[in-house]
Amino acid sequence: MRGTWRRFDAPGLRRALGTLAALTAVAVVLACSGPAEPAPAPGPTEERPAVQARSVQVVAHQDDDILFMNPDLSADVRAGQPTTTVFLTAGEADVPDRAEYAANRQAGARAAYARMAGVADDWRAEALPVGDRQVELYTLKARPDVQLVFVNLPEDADPLPRGGRGTLTRLWHDRTNEQQVESVVPARAAVPRAFTYNRAAVVDVLTGLLDRFHPTVVRVQDPQPDPRYTTNWKPFHDHPDHVMTARFAEEAVRRHGAGGQQPRFVKLNYRDYNVADTPVNLGPDQRRDKAEVFADYVRHDRLAFTTGIYAAWQGRMRYRWSRGHSWVGRNADGRLQAFAVLGLGVLSWRQREDGRWDAPSALPDAGGPLAPWLSTATGQDGRLRVFGRRLDTHEIVTLAQSEPNGAWAPTWTSLGNPNAQTGQTQQRDIGVPTAFTDADGRVTVVVRNGGGGVSARVLEERDRWLEWDDLGGSDVQDGLAAAVDRDGRAQVFGHTRGGIAHWAQQRRGERMRLRPKLGDGPVPAGPPAVARRQDGRLAVVYQAADSLELVSFLEQADGQQWRRAAASAPTAGSGCAPAVVAGRDGLRVYLRGSSGRVDTTTLSSADGSPKGTEAVDRAIVDCPAAATDRNGGPVMLGIGPDGQLVTDQRHNNR
Repeated sequence: MRGTWRRFDAPGLRRALGTLAALTAVAVVLACSGPAEPAPAPGPTEERPAVQARSVQVVAHQDDDILFMNPDLSADVRAGQPTTTVFLTAGEADVPDRAEYAANRQAGARAAYARMAGVADDWRAEALPVGDRQVELYTLKARPDVQLVFVNLPEDADPLPRGGRGTLTRLWHDRTNEQQVESVVPARAAVPRAFTYNRAAVVDVLTGLLDRFHPTVVRVQDPQPDPRYTTNWKPFHDHPDHVMTARFAEEAVRRHGAGGQQPRFVKLNYRDYNVADTPVNLGPDQRRDKAEVFADYVRHDRLAFTTGIYAAWQGRMRYRWSRGHSWVGRNADGRLQAFAVLGLGVLSWRQREDGRWDAPSALPDAGGPLAPWLSTATGQDGRLRVFGRRLDTHEIVTLAQSEPNGAWAPTWTSLGNPNAQTGQTQQRDIGVPTAFTDADGRVTVVVRNGGGGVSARVLEERDRWLEWDDLGGSDVQDGLAAAVDRDGRAQVFGHTRGGIAHWAQQRRGERMRLRPKLGDGPVPAGPPAVARRQDGRLAVVYQAADSLELVSFLEQADGQQWRRAAASAPTAGSGCAPAVVAGRDGLRVYLRGSSGRVDTTTLSSADGSPKGTEAVDRAIVDCPAAATDRNGGPVMLGIGPDGQLVTDQRHNNR
C-alpha cells in the first residue's frame, strides 16, 4: 500500500535555519505508548508551490566530492536536481607543472560529473564575477543544471605562494587579514589571471556563491575530525585543506543564512580520510558505481589511483553529524511533533487533531549552531523536551515546553559536558545526545563521551538534573538508541567497529551498567535502532557492514538473553541508520537508499523474519524518523531536498 506524502512549508518564514538532526530513543518510546483515541484520517493539505531544490557542495580538492559525498551527490545529479560544486583549491600540489596538473584535475572532475549525468563530457567555460574577483564556471552543455566552480587557491603542499605551504591554514588563522596569496592559474583557464585573497576575501567569495545559487542543500567537509582516527594526519587528523575548507564554508554558510535569501536549507557535513577507519557501509552496487565514477576522474590525475586507500574510501560515506532516526516526539495529548535543524536554527512541525501537520515554526535561538542530530523525550510532568549538541561550545543543551502541549520556554538550558573535568580536548570530542523516558517518567539523556564510552544524566525532578555519570565503554560511535522493556528496565545500544554495545538496568530504577555486546552478529555498518515488540520485549535492528543486510537481535522472555533472528533482509544504504517503529503488522523499518528514496521493510515481531519490502517513492535528503500516530499506525518523516517536511502515513487497522 502506497503511503500519503505531504510537504509542509511556513508562509513568510524569514529566518534561516540549518542542518539536520535526529533523535534516537524517541521513536521507541513513541512505539511503546499505547494508541490514544483514534483521530480522523488526514485529509488533503494545502501546499505552497514547492521550492526549487538545489544542492551546492564546497570541497577542497577535485576528487573530494566524488570520494566522500557519494552516493548522495550522484543521486542528486541523476534525479535531475540542479547541482553546483565549488572547488576551493587548484589541487596543484608540489609538482613542476602545477598549471597543467591543476587543469588535468579539473578535467577529471568534469569527466566524473558527465559520467554521473550520463551525458557527453562537453562543457561551456566562462569567468564568473564574484564581487571584485573572478572564478571559473563550467556548465555541462547537455545538462546545464550541473555546474562546477573553481576558485583555484593554492593547495596545502604547494611551496610557491607567499608564505610557503599551508595556504588555507595560514589564511584561516589570520584574523587580521594581513596575509595575502595569489590564486593559481591553471593551463587554458577560463580566468587567465590571478586574484589576491586574504581570509575575508575567501569568506566573501564563498558567501557570494551561496547567495548566487540559493541552495536548499549545502554539503561541506568535516571541520572537526574525530581525533581517535587518522593519526598520521596530525594535528587535524585529516588533510589540512579538508578541515580549513570546511571551516571557511561554515562561516560562509552562517553569513549566507543570516542574509535570509533562502528561508531554509539543509547542511550536511561529511567525514573524509577517517572513513577508512570504519566498516564498509555501502552495498556492492553502490561501491561499483562509485568506483566507475572515480575511475573517470583518475584517468586525468596521475597522482590518484583506484586501489589502496582510494578503494577504501570508495566503500564508505559517512556524515560527520547525522540527523539520526528519531527526531520526532509525542506531546502529552498524543500528537506528534517533529524537529529539524535547518538554516541557522531549529524548526518544529506539530501534528493537528485531524492528523495533518501545521506549518513549521521556529524554536527559540539556541545561542549557537547545533548539530543536526536532535532527540526528544516527554517527562512525567507531560512536557516535551528537545535535546541537542552545541557545535561551538561542545555542550549538551535542552529546551522544554512551558506547559504540556504548549509553547516553548524562551531559552535553552545547558546540561554541560560529560568531560568537563578532563580537559578541553575530550570536551570537544563528545557526541550527540539521545534522550528517553524511563518507566518512572524520569528523562535520561545519554551521549558518547570524549573517552569513547557513554555518559548519562538524569532529570530527577521538574528542572533538577543529577550529575553526569560515566557508564563505561570504548570505541563507541555516534548514534545511540534507547528504550524501556516490559519489565521497566532502561536499555541503551550503540555501535562500535566490532559490534553492538549494550548498557542496561539490572532492575527497574537502578543505574545502567555496561553489558556484553549483543551476540555474534556481523559488524554493524552504522548505528542501531530499537523498538518494543508486541510482547513488550525489545528488538535491535541494524545494517551489516559490507552486505548491508538488515540484522535483528531479539530480547528473550527472561529479559537477559538476546537471540539473533535467523533470517535477514537485503537492503540498500546511504550512510543513514534505519528508523524502526512497531506496528500491528510487525516491526516496520525505514531506510534511505542510494537513490535518496525510502524503502520500508516489515519484520515479524515474533521472530524478526522479513515479511516484505515496499518502496516509498519519494526522496529525502538524509535520515528518516519513525513513530506511531494516535491511530497506532506507523508514520515515516523525512526532510526533502527542498528543505520541507515530508511524511508517509500508513494507517494499519488490522
